[in-house]
Amino acid sequence: MEEIEGEPHQQLFWRADHIWAIRDGDYKLILSTRDGWAELYNIKEDISESIDLASDMPDLLEVIRAKHMKWQEELPEKPMWPRIMDHKFEIDGKTYLFPA
Repeated sequence: MEEIEGEPHQQLFWRADHIWAIRDGDYKLILSTRDGWAELYNIKEDISESIDLASDMPDLLEVIRAKHMKWQEELPEKPMWPRIMDHKFEIDGKTYLFPA
């Protein structure tokens, strides 16, 4: 079998309720539409996603967010399957709910 070089896709989209993510080339944007936070990483240079570039690159963040919004226009209005669970957990005294 011949091995194909290069990236398989320029973009990869993901959404679970209010948590969205997109990988666009070397960048990954993850955000919460409910809680209003967004994190942007250069995953080629920062594989551990420890350097959030959101405040340093707001224009790029908005360009990538717009790509996610355009992708969502192609999705069915209702989810194709019901949510089966929500999970509540705490980190450093802050409560998180996933995915709700």
